[in-house]
Amino acid sequence: KRVEELERSLGHRSSYASKAAESARALVEMTEGQKRQLHCQLENVLKEDMDLKRHLDDTLCRCNDLDREVKHLRTNAVEDAKTSVRAELDAIQEDNVKLRGENTQLQHELEEARKAVSTERNARRMAEEKAKGLEQKIQVLESEKEKVT
Repeated sequence: KRVEELERSLGHRSSYASKAAESARALVEMTEGQKRQLHCQLENVLKEDMDLKRHLDDTLCRCNDLDREVKHLRTNAVEDAKTSVRAELDAIQEDNVKLRGENTQLQHELEEARKAVSTERNARRMAEEKAKGLEQKIQVLESEKEKVT
């Protein structure tokens, strides 16, 4: 009887052990499946990370290119402005030289005109003095004429 009980107990235990083994296998399979799924997700995340790194590298390269282009454009703009200012300065200096020449010519003409006016005044004064002298001679002659007559 005891043997039968032990056999029954062993059968039950064997059944429990078998069910436990099946449950463990199912858990292992489930865990393996989850592990594969997590591994796939990890690979996808790593691929996405690499894509983002490539995109970041491309963006940095474009930024560096744009930065160089901006520096180049600024340099060109500054050089263009310098050239423009130099050209304007040269034109102003040329105008200044012309105006100085014209000013010198006008001053010379003014001096000539002043000399002519001065000469004319002197000539008029001398003519007036001669005219007065002649008038005085005429008066003297008329008064002598009256005396004689």
